[in-house]
Amino acid sequence: MNKEERSKILEKQAHIEALRSKRYKSFKIMLRDPAVYIICEKKKILTGIRNKCNALYVGESTMMAKRAAAYADLKHPNNELVAKLMNKLKKPREYIIEKLDGNVHVKCLKEFKTINNDLQRQEIEGYMINRLNPLLNTSKRKGYFKRSFIEKKESESDYWEEVEDTYKTELYVFGDTKTIYHVGKKDFVKRESVDGHEAMHIQCQRSFNTWVKENNIKNRKNEWKKDPEAFYASLTGLRDLWKYKKLKDDDRVTLPEKDIR
Repeated sequence: MNKEERSKILEKQAHIEALRSKRYKSFKIMLRDPAVYIICEKKKILTGIRNKCNALYVGESTMMAKRAAAYADLKHPNNELVAKLMNKLKKPREYIIEKLDGNVHVKCLKEFKTINNDLQRQEIEGYMINRLNPLLNTSKRKGYFKRSFIEKKESESDYWEEVEDTYKTELYVFGDTKTIYHVGKKDFVKRESVDGHEAMHIQCQRSFNTWVKENNIKNRKNEWKKDPEAFYASLTGLRDLWKYKKLKDDDRVTLPEKDIR
């Protein structure tokens, strides 16, 4: 075999190896299944009105299938979800299992392009914790997170949707009294009734509309497009709230109260 023939054989072998590397993956890569997950109750039993979407817990993992196994079997003695709830609510295992049985579902967020980036995935997790206020999360609740992982859009509807969402998740908090005044019926109704939820929505929307006028939101879209962080930091309530969140490690700081209705 001459030198030229040997060179061609080696080139062919290298080409085959390159194709094989594309078709096959290592066990480490195959096991990697990054996601942010949200565990919720189907029916609000253990969660309260402040836990949006009946959220129990938000977490992130590089191996979602393995992580799910830690929560799947509620009767397993080492089930993490049951253990967390027992510690939080100070209730016996049997009580927690009874309330969770058939009443738990999970949402997995995997569609973000940056989900494989550990820092970006943790940022998504932190944002969801702040937005949903899950019953069991505490460590990242006071963190300073923003939606930098979401591609900025600039339409009129995107602007108003984001502003309203920011107000309702960062500033507004629904009350927890048993009754609430319904302006349409001109009477108090049970908060957990259909009329009660309608009354909460009306009060929330009125509060938002007042805040919009106070901050001239209608005419500030260009500020939002140019520098969204500076825009939000200039708004009533968010100005102090975000300032104190950045100083969260200072024990002398007290966060301003949200608008509770």
